[in-house]
Amino acid sequence: MKFVCTFVIFVSIFCLNVSAEEQNIGQAIQIMAPVNHTFQLQVNELKQILEVANIKDRYVVVVSIAGAFRQGKSFLMNFFIKYLDAQYKKHNASDWLGETTNNSRLNGFKWRGGRKPETIGIWMWSDIFTHDFPNGDKIAIILLDTQGIFDYRSSVHDCTAIFALSMMLSSVQCYNLMHNIREDDLQHLQLFTEYERLAIEQMNEKPFQKLLFIVRDWSYESEIPYGNGHRLIDEVLAENSDQTIEMQELRQKIAMSFHEIGGFLLPTPGNIVVYSDSVNFTGDVQQVSPQFKKFVKELTLALFAPENLIIKQINGEKIRARDVSQYLQAYTNIFNGNALPKPKSILMATAETSNSIFCDDCLRHYSDKMEQTLEAVDSYMTENELIELHEKTKNETLAQFLEKPTLGGNKFRNTFQDKIKNGTEQRFLLIKGHNERKLKDFIERANLHNDRIGSELLASVQKRILDEIESSSPELSYSKLYDVLQSAVQDALSDVCCTFYF
Repeated sequence: MKFVCTFVIFVSIFCLNVSAEEQNIGQAIQIMAPVNHTFQLQVNELKQILEVANIKDRYVVVVSIAGAFRQGKSFLMNFFIKYLDAQYKKHNASDWLGETTNNSRLNGFKWRGGRKPETIGIWMWSDIFTHDFPNGDKIAIILLDTQGIFDYRSSVHDCTAIFALSMMLSSVQCYNLMHNIREDDLQHLQLFTEYERLAIEQMNEKPFQKLLFIVRDWSYESEIPYGNGHRLIDEVLAENSDQTIEMQELRQKIAMSFHEIGGFLLPTPGNIVVYSDSVNFTGDVQQVSPQFKKFVKELTLALFAPENLIIKQINGEKIRARDVSQYLQAYTNIFNGNALPKPKSILMATAETSNSIFCDDCLRHYSDKMEQTLEAVDSYMTENELIELHEKTKNETLAQFLEKPTLGGNKFRNTFQDKIKNGTEQRFLLIKGHNERKLKDFIERANLHNDRIGSELLASVQKRILDEIESSSPELSYSKLYDVLQSAVQDALSDVCCTFYF
């Protein structure tokens, strides 16, 4: 009986520990859902992930994957999750696949074999992995898994919008393809090459950061080996006389759209994965072919090793976690029309969001500077001092805004410059009210203090006179008593007058 009780207790503790561990495991959260060929942004879910205290002010590294449906995007993303968990949470990536331990199962985004798509919309992994660089940059690593494009349920508009939203948000866009890179795969990038022309005119730089073609089940290993696919990318994007003018222009525009274009060639993960049903393949990496594991390790390190992380930037500015939802909301709105938005509309949405975020940052700087200066003052500031501080801080804030290049031209610049001017004036009224409350509090404290000091002064004078009377013999004359009073008052004042509030 004693043994049975001990065993039950042991099992209960074990189950509690397992439950505690499971609670710390992330999960896939749908942040954008397609509904009747429009897109609904799950704002609350997004903010619950990105706007928590230890994440919101970190710069983001956003790695997204897109491509045709049923080609193993979610399966691949789960390898990434396994590495990120080992490297940035457990801080030990020596055996991140868990091949020498009992931790070799893949968990993360939902996936399965078969012909029907699993991922619908855009999903984010709820665990945001963090890293601090030696230069002081604090980052948050975000993974996005997107709905496979060109499935039987989605329109061309839906597919293009999903691909575009993934591209606009990411610092690294993984383009997941099967067997090879074909001409129509490049043509799917056409929308972004049109956006590039307008963006370069506005920003004088390439609008997108890194595009990585990931070719699955690469079929020509004898010509180009698995691993880094720069040779294939060079061949695919090279111009030649056999191409039409349109094909050549497309390649030029793709090259001009991205700071970096890379490729990676992966072998098949093995028949048990490729031809699996939910029974045969359990998600254990031990069932994956050794060759695939070798090269997926190389790919994962190339993307997520600390020295290879790429911070998301728009218009040369690093994007923070709390900014992501604003950009995604702006992009969702313009892609919810009846037709695909023009590249100019996308640029204007980016410009308005970028300027709005920067404007809010400038106003926050104004408020912080004013409040910090006011709090540092022991009592309160005079009205002239406060106005002088306001004008100085307002001008600093405007200069901060004007010195940064802004998207959208002078129209946007002037609009948000006026917003900053009006915003600082409104915030000044609040700060002025705070200063007046400090003055009122100061006066109340001064009156209480001075009343107490006055009472102490009166008591001191009275005691001095009484002591003099008692110690005098014969009785004091009025003139002598007057002299004692004057002396007592002067002595008391010299002792306590420095403690009065004036």
